[in-house]
Amino acid sequence: MLKQLLLLFTFFCCTVVLSQEVTNSKEYHSQLLTELDGIYQIQLINSRAKPAISTEMLQFIKNNQQDSEQVTIQYTSIIRIVILPRDAVNNGQQFLQEEQITYISE
Repeated sequence: MLKQLLLLFTFFCCTVVLSQEVTNSKEYHSQLLTELDGIYQIQLINSRAKPAISTEMLQFIKNNQQDSEQVTIQYTSIIRIVILPRDAVNNGQQFLQEEQITYISE
């Protein structure tokens, strides 16, 4: 009986910890989306799919933003990301909501 209670308590603790990590991950993702809003443009090449914007992609954008140069990076074979420089963003330049995802035929 004691082993079963200990096992149940351990399971409960693990569940609480994992749910907290998921909550923190969602909050971090939302924070990055807000922080980077208007800074990047995702260009889908020869595709009409709607891209999934993962936390890893947002972190990649944040890490690759330069102070004074616009950066264009081929993220995958069908996704190219344009990142505005910090100087331009500080001067009010942004991608509008409808410009943040564009579709390109090449």
